[in-house]
Amino acid sequence: MSLESPQLLDHIQTTVGAAVDVYAGLPEPVKQNLVTAFNHLCSASMGVVTAHLEGKQREIASRYDARIAINNALALKIAEQASVPEEYVHDAVHKSLEKIVGRQKNKDVIARIAVKELVGGSGIQAHASQVQIEQNDVNQPTRQISVDWLNAFEREAAEITSEEMQLRFGKILAGEIKSPGSFSVRSIRLMSEIESDVAADFAHACSMAVALVIETHGDVRIPTVGLSPGANGLREFGLSYRSLLSLQEVGLLNEESTTCPYRTCIPKVDKFVDGFLLHQGRNHVLIRKPGTPSDDPALIAGISLTHVGRQLFPIVALHPVPEFTESIKKQLDSIGYTLVSADTENPV
Repeated sequence: MSLESPQLLDHIQTTVGAAVDVYAGLPEPVKQNLVTAFNHLCSASMGVVTAHLEGKQREIASRYDARIAINNALALKIAEQASVPEEYVHDAVHKSLEKIVGRQKNKDVIARIAVKELVGGSGIQAHASQVQIEQNDVNQPTRQISVDWLNAFEREAAEITSEEMQLRFGKILAGEIKSPGSFSVRSIRLMSEIESDVAADFAHACSMAVALVIETHGDVRIPTVGLSPGANGLREFGLSYRSLLSLQEVGLLNEESTTCPYRTCIPKVDKFVDGFLLHQGRNHVLIRKPGTPSDDPALIAGISLTHVGRQLFPIVALHPVPEFTESIKKQLDSIGYTLVSADTENPV
């Protein structure tokens, strides 16, 4: 992108245009967090937002042209004082500016993705993320997004260039704008540093996982379905023991297999449930089979995700693992339960 063309301004206006379009429809606390985030990450963009709302876009364009003039004058001054050819200094200054613009562009792209997520996102995992946000909204008001968090996010986001990683960071930003505290600084750093093969393993693990949805994803685990992960039992489903070790080493999975009661997913007499079993982005309930004790806790054994893993779970793009879903159903059947989708249009 040329520094001396209107492309940068157009890029900023495109980013902000999306924000302006959805701003009016957001809850007031989310509006405030959106403005704070854009003002922090995309200072030039927020200037255009203000100009857009106040009818001062020419003022912004003039300010942009002035910055270019200042940069050119600075390069000339440095050349005079350093006793080096002027073109060398111009080249150095412009390369430095290109890097600055590139980092700003990365942040703008991520901000634009966040805006799309704020109006509903897309696909299976958008539903999973929305479940978490809706439950949070019921129980507590939206807090203000942390400036310290934005500082940490900005440092990592500025260096993200791949579309896949920008999508993930955009979802993280949207989630934090909706519900501050959803993502820790550690989760941001982990996501920026994780290697592609480990990220792919995590996406596959999340696609196999079940989650207990009550207020948030209080439990997310990969069911062992009667197999031994340590003996490579999940390899036939695409999750080898080596993959599990890699996920444990980076802090996304716990080491030991444990159990968690999912009794809250069993409908009561009035047919209401206190929670859902989330699998493949869809809510499910457990139907107790005849002969299953009424006080049975509906224990599901598996390897649970760590706190950071649970934070990142909602932003992962899921893919079908039908053979493992069938194994989950069979395992639940063996302990006295039938897995039924809460989505009546698409029953399991």
